[in-house]
Amino acid sequence: MVLVAPRLVQQTILIVDDDAGIRETLFYILRRDYRVLLAEDGSDAVETAEGHHVDLAFVDIFLPTLNGFDVLERLCKLAIPVIMMSVITEPEIVVQAMKAGAVHFI
Repeated sequence: MVLVAPRLVQQTILIVDDDAGIRETLFYILRRDYRVLLAEDGSDAVETAEGHHVDLAFVDIFLPTLNGFDVLERLCKLAIPVIMMSVITEPEIVVQAMKAGAVHFI
């Protein structure tokens, strides 16, 4: 017989997007398996990340207050892996995000 211990600490995902629909959709998809934190602008994202343990962040490029690249830079300094998100699919933007430290781009 094999026993599997329940996960004692849930991993935390930070979702940063100024579009409430995208934030809520990702929240409802991820909330079952992860602790999910939400931020609607760049400043709120950095403040949230500094105040909580975050295992992964999904960050939109176009945000109020601090743009996604500024948030990416600050989260990388906190050793938080970042997946950048955008409707922009220009190769230059994707390359810029990856060079700046994003682990993936969707």
